[in-house]
Parts: sequence; structure tokens; C-alpha cells
Amino acid sequence: MILAGVEAEMKPHLMCFAHTINLATQKAFKVDKVATLLGRVRRVVGFFHRSVRAAEILQDKQKQLALPIHKLIQDVSTRWNSTQSMLERALEQQPAISAALMSRDLRRGEEINTLKDKDFCNIEDIVKLMAPVKLVTTSMCEDKRPTLSMISPVRSKLKKNFEASDEDSVVIKDMKQAFRNDLEKRYTGQDDLFYIAAALDPRFKSLPFLTDHDAERTFTIITAEATSLHNKVNPPTQHNLLNTKYILQCILKSTVIRFILTAVTVCLFCVCLHFISRQQGIQSRGAHCRKIHVRLNLPSEIWTSALMHHPRTKKILMIMTLL
Repeated sequence: MILAGVEAEMKPHLMCFAHTINLATQKAFKVDKVATLLGRVRRVVGFFHRSVRAAEILQDKQKQLALPIHKLIQDVSTRWNSTQSMLERALEQQPAISAALMSRDLRRGEEINTLKDKDFCNIEDIVKLMAPVKLVTTSMCEDKRPTLSMISPVRSKLKKNFEASDEDSVVIKDMKQAFRNDLEKRYTGQDDLFYIAAALDPRFKSLPFLTDHDAERTFTIITAEATSLHNKVNPPTQHNLLNTKYILQCILKSTVIRFILTAVTVCLFCVCLHFISRQQGIQSRGAHCRKIHVRLNLPSEIWTSALMHHPRTKKILMIMTLL
């Protein structure tokens, strides 16, 4: 499949994450001690499936011990979830299984009665260890929405779950090591793609599973990509520049802007007139001042010392008429 994707130039090629987890789990279940334990459980489960009498005795023991009336589950080697379900059911029916195998009414051989208390302790540890993996596999197998954004957060969580601990038994340590070794060699060189997908997902947009440096680098990549796409869709053309100039002209022609500019110009006009009158000491003409006072409705005190015939005054009045 990978070679076919490369030849068809379909990049990037991503393996199914649920299948990737299945492969890593199969590696963990192939650890020597775990494989031996699974062989023993399969033999007991197979015995109760083949023998009608054994199944009846098991059901009687379930009723006597007030356990759920459930049949034992036989796993399928290609589906690790079935192995997890087999172990969970064996752990649930441990008292009934032990009581049925010790029953006098059941013809049993030495090869059948092989599950000891230590075996059930190991089964309990394995079920506890693999419970999050089963939940992840079930979630990743849904097809109603894309799951690409979940790969990186889930991988980070699984790696943390499978870190070695001083309290682990030898079986659990071997399983954790085998699982991590197989999972870490998958999806090499594709971390940036998974980080970007997670950042665009509202559930993981803060990227809590990454370091501050990796999170900042991811946001930088997204920003650069978004800018590039925007420039491709809306390139800065001459038409856009003309539109901008037209919008500015419309703003300048609006009534509010004209009023503000007129008020500012009048204030500058008054300041200039006051400055001219103080510098040259020339008295203003009252008739012209009253005429402007009527037009602009400003206090008459401003115009008492204005000089309307000065050349600079004419220039200012020309600016006012243009507005």
C-alpha cells in the first residue's frame, strides 16, 4: 500500500492509526511470558467451548456465586481487542472458572487446570495496562469525522502510559518496552503535520502535549501558511489600490469629516489672524468680520482684531471654500 501511494504520487501517505496501535499491541502480546500466559487462557476457554458438560457446570457455578451469566470469549489472533476481551471475561469469571475446574462432576486433565492465582494476577495487570489502548482503538475506528488531529495527542498519552515504573512486574515492563519500541518507529518525519492538525482542532488548539518551543514553532508554521494562501487568493493588484483610493475619497467627502476639517481650518484661521494682528498691529475691518461671523456662527470676540485684506487671509479663505 505504501509503495502504491508513492508511485501514485499521493503524499503524504499516512497509515491507519488504529492499525498502527494494533501492530504495537501485537508486539506487546508476543513477549514470551505474555504469550505463554495467553496460551494457558486459550486452552481453558477452548475447553469450556468444546465441552457441553463443562459449559453447564460453569453456568451453575456462576449462579451459585452470583456472577453474570456470561460465556467465555475466544480471541482471534488478528484482532488484539478480542484478546483483551478474552482476558477481561476470564478475570470477571475467575471464581466460577476455578470452581468449575475443581468440580468432581467434570472430567478434567492436568493440561486443563493450569491457571493459578499468579496467572490471574498477571491477567489483572495486563487488563489494566491495555484498557486505555482499547479505548483509543475504539475511538479511532469511527468514520463520522476525521481523526488526523487526534494522532499526536493520543501518541503522547500512550507513550506516557507505557513509561516504565518501579512498581511494574517483569511481565508489564517487557510489555511496555515492546509497545513503545514499535510505536516510536511509526510516522517518522511527519510530526509537523500532526501538530498542525491538532492546533486546528478546537479540542487540542492549545497543544498541551507539546513543549512551549514546539507549540510556538507550530503556530509560526500555521501563520506563514495562512499568509501564503491569502496572498495567492487575494494578490495586491492595481485594482485593489484604486479601490482603496476611492474609499478614502468617499470618506473625505462625507458630511461629518467635512465638518471636522472645517472646524480645524477655522481654528487655524483664527490663530493665524491673531498672530498677524499682533505682529503687524493693523486693525481689522469690522464689516468683513461680521460677515464671516454670520457664516460660521462663531463668537465675535475672535474677529475684533482680524485683518481681512492680508494676502495670507485670502489663501486661508480659499481653502475654506474648497471644503
